[in-house]
Amino acid sequence: MTSKRSQVIEPFLAVEIFQRAQELERQGKDIIHLEFGEPDFDTPPVVREAAERALKDGRTRYAHSLGLLPLREAIAEHYHARYGVTVSPAQILVTAGTSPAMLLLFSTLLDPGDEVLLTDPRYAVYPNLIRYPGGECVPTPTWEADGFQCRPAEFASRLTPRSKAVLINSPANPTGAVMTAESLRETARLGPWIISDEIYHGLTYEGAEHSILEFTDHAFVLNGFSKAYAMTGWRLGYLIAPKEFMRTLQIAHGNFFISTNEFVQWAALAALTDAGEDALRFREIFDQRRGAMVAGLRRIGLGVTVAPTGAFYVLANAQRFGADSKALAFDILEHAHVGVTPGVDFGSRAEGYLCVMCARMAGEGPLFVADLPTSRVYFNEDQFFPGWVFVVLKRHAIELYELEASERAAQIEDVSRVARALARVYQPAKMNYELLGNQVPHIHWHLVPRLAGDPEPRWPVWRVSHEPKTLPAHDVARRIAQIRAAIG
Repeated sequence: MTSKRSQVIEPFLAVEIFQRAQELERQGKDIIHLEFGEPDFDTPPVVREAAERALKDGRTRYAHSLGLLPLREAIAEHYHARYGVTVSPAQILVTAGTSPAMLLLFSTLLDPGDEVLLTDPRYAVYPNLIRYPGGECVPTPTWEADGFQCRPAEFASRLTPRSKAVLINSPANPTGAVMTAESLRETARLGPWIISDEIYHGLTYEGAEHSILEFTDHAFVLNGFSKAYAMTGWRLGYLIAPKEFMRTLQIAHGNFFISTNEFVQWAALAALTDAGEDALRFREIFDQRRGAMVAGLRRIGLGVTVAPTGAFYVLANAQRFGADSKALAFDILEHAHVGVTPGVDFGSRAEGYLCVMCARMAGEGPLFVADLPTSRVYFNEDQFFPGWVFVVLKRHAIELYELEASERAAQIEDVSRVARALARVYQPAKMNYELLGNQVPHIHWHLVPRLAGDPEPRWPVWRVSHEPKTLPAHDVARRIAQIRAAIG
């Protein structure tokens, strides 16, 4: 029998969706992954190079239990430069991601029965991290009508003598809501400790975000490098805490984790000091994808009353398709082969919603696919591809076939609209190929084709393999027949 403490931890449904998606992929299914909040960009080169140098220099031993002093100094300088607040490096604990920081914080701050107020919807794992050391969650509603904005008055109405902390997340997972300066100021005046999860700072699209430290020092701040710098797998976060808590946090961290990987910390230092332009470019691309995703979800009948203004999530109302979001999400995965997270994972007020991530590659999510009336399109767009091209749109690849002249007369009705839609998404590319006997060019355009402003892909956008694929003559005939039938 496991401990009572361990039994309070509920499954993370995004992980369950992902694991089932992996099973389907092993069965040969192509899955579009929109369930995880993970940037699809490579970590900036300057960060990778810093890690390589650190490894070559032997930076693979235990580090200081609070974290490398140069990194903590850089974090303090970052908060001073960005928010005008003064933080001592001695107030910063560097951890292997923000989740360990939260576990340490709640274990240090909470006694059994202490209450933590938090919004509903909220990040899926907050309740598990609060309950594990014996704390109790007090859900506080937000509403779709105003974009799930946090309302300090709702917190105030739920305060009791046992209220130990108010947990806020701005920009928020899964709603993308960003708290205003006035809302943060009112929250800071409530009285309990304020715990501010600022992991999505740097990813706001309609005005700058604010730190809770601008309004009070009676607060803890959680932050890290995963989202803004595309460093999810590096596992590096940090906690900013009042000085009186630091010794206890340091002792706990030293006992449970000893220290955080040294070479990863040197990479994080490079992110803060040298990867600012990369982070800005990532933000611009997320903003473009956010607009495309919101428009696409609305087109297919999912409700998005107010577009999110931060992070890279859209919490879409799917109640017209069913009230059980878990069943709906698994149904979509099984039949449409698209992974999304059921809203119930984020609280009772998100039941009937689906959380869709905008952070995947443009070709791995329905960022533009909704513009296309069919998965088989026949079009001519001189500025896009020379000549007539038949396109078979797949989830992870696009197969292009140039047709014989006799086939060029056939068109589908809204060819120009489709061509414009594709041209908006894809960068022009020059490709020369032709149908010669039984040599059928088989060009896989791996879905790195990008929205304007996307960073350069890791390989040329037009190829995974560019050599003509030899096919038996009857296969060539069969493919041409399929093309005729598709555009017929």
